[in-house]
Amino acid sequence: MAILKIPESEFSVLRKIAELDEPVFLDLVKAIGETDPSFLQSDFSGSLASKIPSVKHSELKSILRTVSVLYSIMRSKKKSQEDLTNDLAETIEIEKPRIFPVEKTVVLKARIQKLLGFDKIIGLASKAMDVMTDQDHIFCGVKVLSDIRPVFQDAPDSISAAMVVHNMRIAYHQDGKHLEFSVAMNPEDIRKSIEVLERAEKKSKALKSFIQKTGVAYFEDME
Repeated sequence: MAILKIPESEFSVLRKIAELDEPVFLDLVKAIGETDPSFLQSDFSGSLASKIPSVKHSELKSILRTVSVLYSIMRSKKKSQEDLTNDLAETIEIEKPRIFPVEKTVVLKARIQKLLGFDKIIGLASKAMDVMTDQDHIFCGVKVLSDIRPVFQDAPDSISAAMVVHNMRIAYHQDGKHLEFSVAMNPEDIRKSIEVLERAEKKSKALKSFIQKTGVAYFEDME
């Protein structure tokens, strides 16, 4: 008995896939096949949105995210498209999720199998994401809070000097958790950080150029 662990929130996305009008679903399949793969799901879903105006951009993002996750499961479990869709259908029939109509399982199974047929598009992007995120700490975001700090030398009611202190708060993911840490920085630290990042940006452009010359597909990263 092959049961998949499916978060309840995902069943609403699966329901959306199953309940799309048939012409709309066929338009989605056609649009995916005609769209170049993108490392960023937001870029890819944005390209699809212009071709399928009847489906909200947010819904397309959710659908692509779910299909991408199913690709990852298929790879990790070494399953075929048919095996994974059978496992998905079996899971729904056994769990009978509250927000997914079981009678839609047959339609969902057929549609998921079609969506898992884009190995060179969604599958490639999903694999690229797996490679990118196969790290202990995955960068999530950064914020800098800047303060003026007074310096009191003798009398507590008299400021002798002042300085600027920056507090950089870096957010990251680890083991599925959202975590943060902070570091204090002075203006010189900021300057050094900018130099290092500008150097990294130049390296990125040089490596991008090299990859493109080899003819290997290059995924744009956060551009």
